[in-house]
Amino acid sequence: MQQRQRPSPVDRFLRLFTDLRGGESKTALLLALNIFFILTAYYFIKPVRDALIISAWGPEGKSYLSAGLAMLLLGAVPLFVVSRVIKYLGVQIGLMILPLIALVAIWLVLATLIGREYKRLVASGRPPCI
Repeated sequence: MQQRQRPSPVDRFLRLFTDLRGGESKTALLLALNIFFILTAYYFIKPVRDALIISAWGPEGKSYLSAGLAMLLLGAVPLFVVSRVIKYLGVQIGLMILPLIALVAIWLVLATLIGREYKRLVASGRPPCI
């Protein structure tokens, strides 16, 4: 008969928050550390990203970019739901359609911004460099 190992103090502490089996505490702590690093990097990068967007396109461009991202997610979230309901086909459809939606969205944003900049250059009397 196998002897059961006594849970370590880390195991006992983590069992206060979730259901862990023996030996899973190391994996759970590594996963938590990974999430911590991802969120920390996001919170460092977000102000830099916002400053770059505002300096390039202004506050109006930032709001349009946020609206475009929301529209993109409105298309992506139903694909995710479909992929959960119809597992195999949904994933295949999502993998084929999602990059197309992203490319169209990027193309629309760039075409709008380039068109706006072109009109501004023409209106100011400076010849646009193409």
